[in-house]
Amino acid sequence: MKETIKDLRTICQKPVIHSAGESWYGIYFSRYISIYLTYLIVRFTNLSANFVTFSFIVIGAIGDGLLFFGKSSYALIGVVLLHFWLILDAVDGEVARYRKKSSIFGIYLDSLGHYIVNPGILMGLGIYNYVQYSNKFLLYLSFFSFLIMIYLRLFEDLYYLTISKTKNAGNSRYNVDNEISENNEKSSIKKKSILKTIINILADDSVLVVILTVVFIVDLIYPIKLIVLLLYLGYVALYTLLALYLLYKTVKKMN
Repeated sequence: MKETIKDLRTICQKPVIHSAGESWYGIYFSRYISIYLTYLIVRFTNLSANFVTFSFIVIGAIGDGLLFFGKSSYALIGVVLLHFWLILDAVDGEVARYRKKSSIFGIYLDSLGHYIVNPGILMGLGIYNYVQYSNKFLLYLSFFSFLIMIYLRLFEDLYYLTISKTKNAGNSRYNVDNEISENNEKSSIKKKSILKTIINILADDSVLVVILTVVFIVDLIYPIKLIVLLLYLGYVALYTLLALYLLYKTVKKMN
C-alpha cells in the first residue's frame, strides 16, 4: 500500500463526504477520525468491510446496553462506545471503497445494524429513566420509542423497496429514475425553513449521542436526572411526529 492519508480521503471519502445523506457529525467529526482507522486496517490487516460492520453492530449494542443499568458512569461509557459506533459506521464503507469489494450482504448487514443500534439508544435511555424513577409508564414508553425508531427507518426503506419492485415489474405508473432525479433537484434548490433545519438536525442520531455525552458528563459532577428524563420525553415526541410525517409523505408520494 502506497497511499497516504490524503490519498485515502480522496479514494474513500470524496464519493460520500458531500452527499445529501452525510450528516454534519460525519462531515465535521467522524470522517476526520475514521480515515486513520481505515488506514491501519487496509495497510496492516486483511479485515473485510463486513467484519468492520459486524464490529460496529456489537459495539453499538453494548453501548445501548450500558444505558440499561441506570447509572451515569455506565451511561457515559455507553455513549462513548456509541461515538465509536458512529466512527466505525464510516470505516466499513471506506474499507469497501478502497478494496472495491462491496456486496449486497454488506449493505444488508449495515442496514441491519442501524435497525438494532439506533432504536436501542432511545430504549436504553427509557430504561435508564425507569431505573431512576421506578415508573412503569417510562418502561412502556421505552418500548414504544424503540418501535417508533424502527418504523422511521422502515417507512423510508419500504418506499424505495416499492419503487424498486415497480421498476423491475415494468410498471409505467412510476417513472422512478425521473422521480428521484427531480426530487433531488428540487431538494437542492429549495431553501429549507429554519424550523425544518432545526428538526432535521435534532432528529439525527449522532446529535442525540452528542447531547447525551454532555448530559452524562455534567451528571457525574452534579445530578441532573430530571433533565435526562425531559430530554428523553422530548425525543420520543420528536420521533413520533417524524414517523407520522414520514408516513404521510410516503403515502403521498405513491398516490
